[in-house]
Amino acid sequence: MEMEKLELVWQAPEFEYREKGIAWYWASIGMAVALLAISVWQRNFLLGVFIVLAEIMVMVWGNQEPRMIEFRLDGEGLTVAGNKSYAYADIQDFALDSDTDQEWAEVMLSFKKRLRAPLKVIFSQEDREKMRTILSRFLVEVEHERSLVDALEKFIRF
Repeated sequence: MEMEKLELVWQAPEFEYREKGIAWYWASIGMAVALLAISVWQRNFLLGVFIVLAEIMVMVWGNQEPRMIEFRLDGEGLTVAGNKSYAYADIQDFALDSDTDQEWAEVMLSFKKRLRAPLKVIFSQEDREKMRTILSRFLVEVEHERSLVDALEKFIRF
């Protein structure tokens, strides 16, 4: 692959949006009320304040739709929204998800610094092989393992 063709530019949502019905919001409120009742029963009012604030954030974030962001993958690394760059020297490996039935795919970039959380980037399923080709020139591909947090996030549709 020539160096000038070693580039992939795409737009994708900043996170995977899952549609939520009215039942989702009622279930969220019900859980918050139950936790709030437990905090009052335990006389842990600080926990009660935390639960109220957390529920407000869940309601706001749960209704928020993602904005479209431009990504660029080239010989230098990954650039997000034209201003945040991730050099290959800082990245340890990458993993492509195995779910090919969706419109969007995701790549997980693990960093060499252990305390840094992996970066999940969404891209079009059509660009899967080009993504693999470019990343394989600079990084090692590992198997994509869904974490418990990923599974829980998908289960509760957040």
